[in-house]
Amino acid sequence: MNKTTKTYTWEGAGTPLPDGHRIFLTYDYPDGVGWAIADDSGHYPDQTDDGILWLDPTRCLMIMTDDSDPDRPSEHIAIPLVRENGERTRTPSDAATILMLSRLMRWTIEDETRGRFYNVR
Repeated sequence: MNKTTKTYTWEGAGTPLPDGHRIFLTYDYPDGVGWAIADDSGHYPDQTDDGILWLDPTRCLMIMTDDSDPDRPSEHIAIPLVRENGERTRTPSDAATILMLSRLMRWTIEDETRGRFYNVR
């Protein structure tokens, strides 16, 4: 388990997402309000195997289609995150979660394959 040098106070038990993650709100984020994600490896974001992964609303939620095999096209769906050290990363997700986050947080979805942007209102 990764340890953080800062202690955060997480609000509530976390909002469950359709993909199995939970998101947590804190007012201890360096810029004020921050949202972090947790998987089943720990109850709170700072208790997970990956350590704290902050939602990164400066980047769009991502969908991308892989049409390299026309008989088996696939969608890649991801949530942009940032680690405590500032490193940008993503976590795989699903369509229902991306739609929920877009609506809940007014977060834009980018279709990287088609070069289009969507917002759920």
